Amino acid sequence: MDDLQRMMIKDLQDPDFAAAYRDAESRSALHDKLVNLRLASARTVEEVAKHMGVKPERVRDYEAHRRDALWGMHQRYARAVGHRLMWAIGVSDAEPAAD
Repeated sequence: MDDLQRMMIKDLQDPDFAAAYRDAESRSALHDKLVNLRLASARTVEEVAKHMGVKPERVRDYEAHRRDALWGMHQRYARAVGHRLMWAIGVSDAEPAAD
């Protein structure tokens, strides 16, 4: 086991860190699913960019995880590849944040 793995095991003991980590995993999975939908649709980066009203470089950056996308970017990308995003709320196993 390397230092990074040991650090992750330790950090995941913290409920706040563990919740943030799960959130990041969820965002990454959403992103990967959207990119796979674009590839399966045979749409080009240029076509998606035109539909979104952005330059192709922005779509390339998004697909390469070079941008931390806001929800609106995910929604526009989904529409550009013929899909839509829907909201869902699940029960969290983390304690609510203190005010």
